[in-house]
Amino acid sequence: MRALVLAARHPWPPLRGDQMRARDFASGLQELGYTVEVLCAEEALGDAQPPQGMKVAAHAPSTLDRTRAAVECLGGAPLQSIPFRSSALERAALARLGDLRNGDVVVIQLARQLRLLKSVVRALRGRRQHQRPRVVVDLIDTLSLNFAQRARLDRWWLRPLWSVETRRLRRAEVRVTELADGVCLVCDRDLQELRRFAPKAVGKASVVPLHVVLAEQSRRESELMTVALTGNLGYFVNDLAAQWFAGKVWPLVKQKLPEAELVVAGARPGFRLQSLLRSRDVTLVANPQDLRSILAGAMVAVAPLFGGAGVPVKVLEAWAESVPIVASAWAEAGVATGTDNRAEPALVCLPGGSSPQAWANAIVGLLGDPVRRSALAQSGLAMVRAEHSQDAFKAALERVLEG
Repeated sequence: MRALVLAARHPWPPLRGDQMRARDFASGLQELGYTVEVLCAEEALGDAQPPQGMKVAAHAPSTLDRTRAAVECLGGAPLQSIPFRSSALERAALARLGDLRNGDVVVIQLARQLRLLKSVVRALRGRRQHQRPRVVVDLIDTLSLNFAQRARLDRWWLRPLWSVETRRLRRAEVRVTELADGVCLVCDRDLQELRRFAPKAVGKASVVPLHVVLAEQSRRESELMTVALTGNLGYFVNDLAAQWFAGKVWPLVKQKLPEAELVVAGARPGFRLQSLLRSRDVTLVANPQDLRSILAGAMVAVAPLFGGAGVPVKVLEAWAESVPIVASAWAEAGVATGTDNRAEPALVCLPGGSSPQAWANAIVGLLGDPVRRSALAQSGLAMVRAEHSQDAFKAALERVLEG
C-alpha cells in the first residue's frame, strides 16, 4: 500500500502545529504498513530528518504562483491560500497519482490547499471507484471558527477583514467536505462546528486526535512556586492570553503570594507583550528550544484562551508532563475528542467571562493545595494515555482510511 501526503509545510523539524500533524500522519501511515512519500510547499528550516524509508520533497511556490494566488483571492479565495499555492507541488502530486490504486491513500492538509484537492479529484475522476485511491483531507481545525474568533477579539480595524475571511474559509471547508472521501479534525468542538454549516461533513468527518509523546520519566513536582504560560506567542490567541493574564491576573496572584513567579515561554513574542512582561517583572523565555522542559519545571500551568480553534497543545503537553493546569472553558472544549469519559476532572476550568480575581483565586488555591495538584496531574496524565497515545491516534486514523 502507498500513501501520498501533501503537506503545507515541511514536517521536519516540526516547529508548528500543522508540521507536527503532518509528521504524525506520515509516521502513522508508515507504521500502518504504507510506503509513504511526502510532498510539501515549503523547504525544511533545519536539518531534522524524516524516518528511514520515507521520501520527502519540497516544491516551494514561485513569485508567479503567489501573484496568481493573490488574483484568485480577488475572486473570493481565502487569503490563507496564498502561501501554499505551488504549481510545482501540484505537478509533482498529479504525476504520482498514476501509481496509486485501490487501497492506497492521498492525504491533503488544510482547507488552504483546496485548489490542490480540486486538481487531485479532477485527475481521478475518470477512474472506477475500485481503482482509485482514497482521498482524505486533514483540516486539523475548523479554520473558519478561528477567524470568526479573530473577528470578535482582534483589533477593531482588522475585524471587517477577518469577517470576510471567515465567510471565504467556510465556503472552502464546505467544498472540502463535498470533494474528499474522508475529513479529519483534532477535536469534537471543531467537528460539531463543521457539521453545523457543512451537511456533507456528517458521515465523512471525524476526530483523529493529536498524538502526544509522554514524558520519558515520571516528574518530581517543582519545589518553586512557578506558574507557566506557554505557546506560540506570535499567534494572536496566545498573545492576547499572555497580555491579559500578565496584566490583569498576575498582579492579583502576587498580592497574595509574593514568592510566586510567572514564566511566559514561546516563539515570536511581540514588542508590546515583551514590554508588558518587563513591567510586571515576569520572566520571558523567547523562542525556547524545548517548551516541554519549561512546563516540567512549573508547579502549575495556565491556559487562559478565549478564542482560536483546534487543540490547545499547551494543555496536552502539561498533562503529558504531569503538571496541573488552570484553563478557560474554551481551552477545555478544545481537548474534548468526543469519546472521553472523565471519572475525575483533569484540570481546573474557569467559565467564560470569569473575572481576573476568579482566575487569581483559582491559581492561588491550587498552588496551596498539593493534594489537589497531585490528583489533577494524575487525571491529566491518564487522559493523554487514553486519548492521545500513539495507539489511539493510529486507531482513529485507520478508521478514516477504511471509510
